[in-house]
Amino acid sequence: MEGRLFDVAATTGERPFDRLGITASRRVGGAVQRNRAKRLLRDAFRRRDRGGSPLDLVVLAKPALVDSSQRELDRELARSLERLRSRLGARGASRQPRPDPAG
Repeated sequence: MEGRLFDVAATTGERPFDRLGITASRRVGGAVQRNRAKRLLRDAFRRRDRGGSPLDLVVLAKPALVDSSQRELDRELARSLERLRSRLGARGASRQPRPDPAG
């Protein structure tokens, strides 16, 4: 899913909690800008409303994220998670657990 500040890919999680992976390429900026982008995303992820089925997320920061406010990022992340949960909810509800290979 594409947004103004970041792109996000998600799948339903197999664990009882959400997980986050973040990438910030050089097009976001130098090391300081990339680290700021990742820090802002982690903070937004920690503060979000928890609910619904667990998700495994991969977020790709965009250059606009560095100049955005934390409030703007929080809103975009909340909207993205809401859309992802509704899209994956129908698929995730019918998803069968994977068999344990250990037996």
